[in-house]
Amino acid sequence: MKIFFQFGILITLSLIPFSAAGQVLLDPDFIDENLEAVSDAPFTIAKTDGGFLLTLPPGISYLLYPVRPARSLEAYKLAISLHSDEPMNLTVVPNATIGGNYTYELAREILPGKEPKVYRFSLNHPLFKNVNDIALKFTAEKPTKILLREISFQKQTAFQKIVQFEKDYFQAAPYSGFTVNIFPTPRIFGRSAFYYFIPVFLLFVALMLFSRRYRRAALIGLLGLWLLTDMRMNYEFLSYAAKDYKTWIKPAPSDKKLRTYGDFYAFADWLRKNLPKDRKEIGFYYLDNEHYPRLLQYYVYPIRVMPKKEDAKTFVVFHRGDMKDKLLSEGAMEIESFKEDSGIFIKTPLPLPLDKGEKERR
Repeated sequence: MKIFFQFGILITLSLIPFSAAGQVLLDPDFIDENLEAVSDAPFTIAKTDGGFLLTLPPGISYLLYPVRPARSLEAYKLAISLHSDEPMNLTVVPNATIGGNYTYELAREILPGKEPKVYRFSLNHPLFKNVNDIALKFTAEKPTKILLREISFQKQTAFQKIVQFEKDYFQAAPYSGFTVNIFPTPRIFGRSAFYYFIPVFLLFVALMLFSRRYRRAALIGLLGLWLLTDMRMNYEFLSYAAKDYKTWIKPAPSDKKLRTYGDFYAFADWLRKNLPKDRKEIGFYYLDNEHYPRLLQYYVYPIRVMPKKEDAKTFVVFHRGDMKDKLLSEGAMEIESFKEDSGIFIKTPLPLPLDKGEKERR
């Protein structure tokens, strides 16, 4: 009975916040002079009603804050209040000036909105054990305006750490091309969840094997661990399905994106419907992924897909604005457009369809 009483006291104390000390880097009326804007293309920070307005170019931009002297930030969380007029990604990067490692736990997808939303990042992670600087990495596909209302470090209470333990365990890693064969290990505070669960598992096994008194309780505990890990794995599968619905099933055709291939499959569907059927081959120019030509071949067969073929008569361009400009400068004509930097081009014009009057005259 005494043990349960002491355990109850421990839980009660853990729910009482101890210190909320932290540091404010930005609020609607203040910005820390050490915050530095870093980007290949310059971006602006301007004071406005309700906060500070960041005007970002497409690509990657940083807000960098030096930590002097270098120290651990594992006891803190980083709170960022903002809203954006375009979708983008926000990542917290420790030690950005000396390599800057980060993981999926430190990344958030930011959707457009008119009201500020608070994004909280737990820094209880080995990457924050010795920090020289910390950066906010903004990744945008289009020119983007962000209204920042607050950036602050807040010390985590004992209760917040307990809640974070659960959040970390149920945070699914983003889908990758290897997920079909390798299940990412759930992590808690940046470490494998087994780091915390294996001692409990071994304790239950020992009690089941060597203790008559606690054997049944140990068996129930092992069953509970099994149900918990199975529930976590099924949650991960469901999270991928929910993401697919949100990015592939629900959006309009031009906005569809699928897992690690972005809008490639939406482009392939569009191309199959719009590519002239009398073509024997196409010169295909694409960005980044060497699997694209092979995948596209399934969609347009029997037309042959020739990667980066320069003497083709028909060209298909996928997210290569530079190649689009080059083809147009060489006299090619764009006959169909998927997006600004993607479309179908020909160097030998196809005959235009006859209108009704022309048909009658002939």
